[in-house]
Amino acid sequence: MKKLIIFIAILLAFTLFSKNLLAQRKIEKTPSFYDCLNSSNLIKKQADFNLKGNVKQVIEFSSLKQDSTILQFNNKGILKQKIDSETKEFTTYTFKLDRLEAINFEDHYSRSEKHFNGFGLLVKEVSDNKNTIDTFQREALYTYNTDLNELKIAYSYNCDTSRYDLVLFDYYKFIFKSNMQIREEQKHSTRTGPPGILDGYLGTTVKYDYYLISGLLKNVTYEDGCFPSNSCGNGVVYFNYDNQGNIVSKVYSDETIRNSFPKGDSWSAKYNKNNDIVEEQYADYSDRQRHIAQSIKPLTKGKVKKSKKVSEMNTHLKLFDYEYDINGNWVKRYETINNNRKLIKSRVIEYFN
Repeated sequence: MKKLIIFIAILLAFTLFSKNLLAQRKIEKTPSFYDCLNSSNLIKKQADFNLKGNVKQVIEFSSLKQDSTILQFNNKGILKQKIDSETKEFTTYTFKLDRLEAINFEDHYSRSEKHFNGFGLLVKEVSDNKNTIDTFQREALYTYNTDLNELKIAYSYNCDTSRYDLVLFDYYKFIFKSNMQIREEQKHSTRTGPPGILDGYLGTTVKYDYYLISGLLKNVTYEDGCFPSNSCGNGVVYFNYDNQGNIVSKVYSDETIRNSFPKGDSWSAKYNKNNDIVEEQYADYSDRQRHIAQSIKPLTKGKVKKSKKVSEMNTHLKLFDYEYDINGNWVKRYETINNNRKLIKSRVIEYFN
């Protein structure tokens, strides 16, 4: 059962990564787990959605799926609610004196609450699954040491624990660079107590590397040590940026030990002067040699020698153009594939007076 839970967690993480690769807007920089513990990093502002002016609400309609997304902001340009009609996702941000107190999320399958203390640190998370035969509720309590470089997460479940092999404790250790950028995160999960007790022991390490001059994230390495001979899911994500800090390429290289060739994915984009995506390319790879050749390409100056293997990549190219309102926010978004241009998104934007 434990292996199944681990597999599901990794699958969800990789699914979210793939969804981000295909996102049709400015790609967000990937935060570390430590960053997500601080409420200041979870507050969404207009700039995060590349919106200009004093926006009150955005209703975005999809011409392809007949769905809509609603973004509602307060008069300080901070997101307070997001609603997605297709996925039935509702996210609400609750503030007190401009301090984020809680984030509530709900979709068709689950719901969760995140609660923050007066210092902006995540201290409690409650979640449960909906539409399941068994009630499966979980509460997680977060306890930090004085230096804020170690964390213990203790879980309690409203379910029959005799029927489920559940991790009861997570222990995190954080290693920083001199400028407080996260360098490494170490996670250990157990059923009985602190790391070192082998019952249910699971070790995972995430390493972060940064560009020397810009300080932007260069790559993230995932090392999952759940099995000595066959890892659960190791991999590396590479990032490249333009002069405005937009991500122009994002490449995932699968380094998992298995009896078949690792796979990978890459995403790349070009932007216009408004920092909206005008060209987007996604590629997937059927073996490691082919993928590594592509992952190195964005980092190399000059000509890159082409090979037959690289030319066999499965690539998807999309072109985009826009119509804008007087504030410089797009209200219509067109997609062109194989010279076929069609309207895919339209937006109704309401501004504060």
